[in-house]
Amino acid sequence: MSNMLTKLLRRVAFVVSSLIVLSSLSVAPQAGAAASYPLSDGCMANARGVSECKTLIGATYGSNSDPTAWEKELGQNLGVRRTFWRPDQVDGAVKTANVDVAAGRIPWMSFKLPHKWADMASGKGDAWAKGLAAKFAKVNGPVWIAFHHEPEGDESNIKLWTKTQERLGPILRKGAPNAAFTVILTGWNQLYGPAEFRLDNVWPDTTVDIAGFDVYSFYNTYKNGKLRLGEAYLKEQYFEPISEWAKSKGVAWGLAETGLTNRAHKDYPEWIRQTAQDMRDTGGVALAYFNTTLNNSDNYHIATDAKTDDFRAALKSKSKSPSLSPSTSPSTSVSVAGVEFVAVGSSSGNRTQHVVRIPAEVEAGDLLVMLLTLNSVTTASAPAGWTVVEESDGNGFSARVWTKVASAEDVGVDVSVTTSRWLKSAMSVAAYRSSTGEVEVASVVTAGPVNGAGSVLVPEVELGGGSLVVSYVGVKNSGDVTVVLPAAGLESRSVVVGSGSGAAHSVLSDTGQYVSGGSFVGGEATFSTSVNRAIAYTLALKAS
Repeated sequence: MSNMLTKLLRRVAFVVSSLIVLSSLSVAPQAGAAASYPLSDGCMANARGVSECKTLIGATYGSNSDPTAWEKELGQNLGVRRTFWRPDQVDGAVKTANVDVAAGRIPWMSFKLPHKWADMASGKGDAWAKGLAAKFAKVNGPVWIAFHHEPEGDESNIKLWTKTQERLGPILRKGAPNAAFTVILTGWNQLYGPAEFRLDNVWPDTTVDIAGFDVYSFYNTYKNGKLRLGEAYLKEQYFEPISEWAKSKGVAWGLAETGLTNRAHKDYPEWIRQTAQDMRDTGGVALAYFNTTLNNSDNYHIATDAKTDDFRAALKSKSKSPSLSPSTSPSTSVSVAGVEFVAVGSSSGNRTQHVVRIPAEVEAGDLLVMLLTLNSVTTASAPAGWTVVEESDGNGFSARVWTKVASAEDVGVDVSVTTSRWLKSAMSVAAYRSSTGEVEVASVVTAGPVNGAGSVLVPEVELGGGSLVVSYVGVKNSGDVTVVLPAAGLESRSVVVGSGSGAAHSVLSDTGQYVSGGSFVGGEATFSTSVNRAIAYTLALKAS
């Protein structure tokens, strides 16, 4: 991320701490002259700016932009500031470092390299590194420096990157007594990725002052068109194992980049301050939030008043944060009563008997929801026992929703809808269950059909105090199409892909849990191309 950050496979987390507590430098000693630096709370950092005090909190801001105006809005200066530089921008970086130190920020800077790893490891970049160190030695305070952060996958032989770090680290530390040598990796690759990137295989055999990790929260982000929910916080998955490893190596560690998307922050409005507390609890020395739109397609930057307030609270916090849970926004808050997804069956084809198998996981008493998209208008007759919930007919396009309370005889059998002529269809039957009573459709709202559209509205539905929300998008299109769900906390359950001219496609999703609030606002489901026809249903399921 930034003009140097070329990857966005991210990640997890964010943390913020107190600037008043330990962020700003109270004095700016002459470069290289002091053995330690006092922080504003009286804690002492070593000559390279590393301390055992509370976590420094800061951020990337814009494109190496001046954060002064933002700091005034926050009412507090950043404790650490992340910036990113090309190899020919050393003079500009030194100037920025002096500005940061004067403002009480520790500069944490990443540099791209002037040569390939093999050349750097053989010494071709030594003169450049020595010149850099000599210039930073004149900065009136600590500077944290990394060379080629996030190397995973950038060149074919990661061992040459390790050798490059082993060559540059001693040059920097010898030439600039006020500079901390930092090594920055993605974190995910080291803990969960390919073996070649594990810490035992890539960690340089030289003195490293700070191990940095670029860890982001995947909560409410998309990968390969599928919405990822799961755990939003990073303590157990990242902070705890990194902390144990860092102790074994005797190295300080911190987050060089981190973030939670703006849509995910609506679900976890105190995520930043809780992550900051988690960071403090596990001994991280610094956290830098990635507050920029550069190389940031998932929108991790701080773009709302609520997120600004969360960052501000974390920045100024001096005490332990409370234990937090998701907010009461419709997409996440859990009610005492509940409805849960059980299983789904789907099919597609050109036929008069539109058949789908009821999943074997179904139990008597489950609510079955059957949804059908047809590439024309016709009479569609469901078997006995099914209740029509919604019927929609458009120009050469139609859709239906039926429900049924499952009996023991329904489990694992085929259900068939008959049309009066051959039609292409996309068909799904999903089962939902409650431990507190029968599940019923409290309401259903329709948007469309729409013609020649690049998107369709997932309509808003009233929750009536609490419901599980089901979304269904049906499409008619002659070519391939990808449906991207809106950022509304929906989890994909079934994707039906048709084929040929006038094919029928569909996507079934739901919120994954019983949610409360006044209403569920879906947003737009977008298509990879303008489609012939589309429709969207939103259903609210309640436990009676």
